[in-house]
Amino acid sequence: MYQNIFAVDKVSFKDRKNTDEASSEYALNNYNYYKPSLEKDFYLRVFLKKSLFEIDILELEDFLSFQYENSKDEEKLIKTLKLKILPSTEKIINNANFSLEGGDYFDQTALEDGFVKSDGLVKHREFEFSMFYHWAACKNLIEDLQERKTILLDYIKMTESLKNNNNLNLLNWHGKPSHLAFFISQLIENGYIEAPKKENGEIHYKALAIEVQNSFKIRKEVKRETLSKFMSPDNEKNQSLKISFEKAEYYMPHSKLLG
Repeated sequence: MYQNIFAVDKVSFKDRKNTDEASSEYALNNYNYYKPSLEKDFYLRVFLKKSLFEIDILELEDFLSFQYENSKDEEKLIKTLKLKILPSTEKIINNANFSLEGGDYFDQTALEDGFVKSDGLVKHREFEFSMFYHWAACKNLIEDLQERKTILLDYIKMTESLKNNNNLNLLNWHGKPSHLAFFISQLIENGYIEAPKKENGEIHYKALAIEVQNSFKIRKEVKRETLSKFMSPDNEKNQSLKISFEKAEYYMPHSKLLG
């Protein structure tokens, strides 16, 4: 169920270990070689472990954006974040405690990568809620988890708000997606349009990318993460395009210079 909602690596974790090609740091490891014996909510707990204990808090929004853009069902992902991940995060915060629990499962049989089989199901101690409670307490992560919960909630609100404002009368864009992103950045930089902002006042490029996709029909499919990079003046992709356009004698005056 959840493996079709979350963005899971297309290559199994077992095979990934034997290749030099690294997976995206934001994709969940693929343990499907243990199906159908995995517990029903196993990937939900894989997501919790990665989002709450592994991903740097400064990268959590990027992680959520990657998951959203690569989900097979974006709507269900947002519902899962709201109805499962947020309550589970609160549950971990409220039940944080030191635990000595870490022994064997009942009548367990050892498998690869720390997994065991017990009572017909494949389990892993590091993906148990009891371990999440222990980490939250022994690593003193309560405040960190509260902040992550806020980031999750803000991301859900932002995504739902932008989807509700979806414009069915899209403008057709015939150029390259990267060029559209660059022109949007120029319109913002020169005072013609206002970009969505984060609480700290910085431009929210992920939200801006969603607004662009909700306003333009782009012939070539492009990920929001890619649009975000081309719209950010600090990103080398944007800077490279700017050099190319300036060589072609492109120039956009600031809005205040025009009558």
